[in-house]
Amino acid sequence: MSQLLEKKIKIREDKKRPINFSYFLIGAKWLNKLFIKESNEMKKEPLYQLIYEHLKQDILNQRYPFGSQVPTEKELTSTYQVSRITAKRALTELESDGFIQRTPGKGSFVSYQNQLIPTTYEIAFMLPFSQAAGLERYVQGATDYLDSTPYRLTIHSTEGNRQRQRELLASLTKEKWDGLIIYPENLGNSLDLVVQLQLDAFPIVLLDKKLEGTTIPTVTSDNFSGGFLAAQHAIALGHTKITYLSTVDLLENTSVRDRYLGYLNALHEQRLQDYSANFGGQPLLRSLETVAVQEYLKEVKRSGVTCIIAENDVVALRLLSEAKKLKVNIPEDISLIGFDNIQMTDLVSPQLTTIQQDFYQIGYLAAESLLTQINQQQNSGKHLSKIVPIELIIRESVKDCL
Repeated sequence: MSQLLEKKIKIREDKKRPINFSYFLIGAKWLNKLFIKESNEMKKEPLYQLIYEHLKQDILNQRYPFGSQVPTEKELTSTYQVSRITAKRALTELESDGFIQRTPGKGSFVSYQNQLIPTTYEIAFMLPFSQAAGLERYVQGATDYLDSTPYRLTIHSTEGNRQRQRELLASLTKEKWDGLIIYPENLGNSLDLVVQLQLDAFPIVLLDKKLEGTTIPTVTSDNFSGGFLAAQHAIALGHTKITYLSTVDLLENTSVRDRYLGYLNALHEQRLQDYSANFGGQPLLRSLETVAVQEYLKEVKRSGVTCIIAENDVVALRLLSEAKKLKVNIPEDISLIGFDNIQMTDLVSPQLTTIQQDFYQIGYLAAESLLTQINQQQNSGKHLSKIVPIELIIRESVKDCL
């Protein structure tokens, strides 16, 4: 009996022993560490890292192939609803890791490539002549735009041979070329090939001339304004009998036609007659050979016309040269205005008044338009066409008749 009582008392005494809380503290700390670890793992990645990973995967999966442009900071800001700083950080990280190359004023282009992708892309630049005034500035402008990209130009000259132009166009394939910039002398016998390239989604840009009835992008000077300013300048100096001279059919050459239309509008504003119609019904001189030019100048002088506006500087300089042989004084007898502002215009006497084209800017914008097509896989649309402003250059070849 006493033994049983002692046992119960001992058990009660055991129950009264103080609780050791150290075990609970150790367990709590372990649980806290586990919670912190799991909560950290559950935290979202920084937003810039999320954008970085998305763009990186798009580059690796060839959604943005080598040389193509990735979205801008502004576009990323809108797409991901983040700050400009966050978008910039993502692009900076991509550049740091070798996936893109950033060029101020142009954008960010994919620089990452694997062994299956060529190191350079080829763009064909087709010109009517290898040596012609102003053409080298087209090439320089395009080259400067492409310098920060993996693309490079290969120059092809048709040397005025329409069959050669057709052969070169027929040789263009997507396997060998990524796009074409073409300054056509005339597309009459190659129209089918140019249109076929566009229908095959081959990136193409036309320089100087528009191909009406198609949506092929073009980059041209503001030819209409050029013709208008030339005529307006002559009128402002008191000329009332003015003629326009072209060596090409106005129905075949859209640039020269636009200059003529601008010229006609300036005359119409002042209710003046177009004296071009007096020389064969339209302002056309088929040949620049000595006999043809001299006969034209004699006829102009007999008609009482006091100012000739030529389609370009080459034609104007030819007139100036033959006028000297005929003892026709420029500008005392006949005033003369050109178009282009090539180098020779301020080296002759008298220096030629002309309309300046920005050949460099035309070439630059043509390359920009072409790369837009390549990157966006879109090779048509008026928004890809550009019109480059012109400038009247006043020199010595127009007489003040006031």
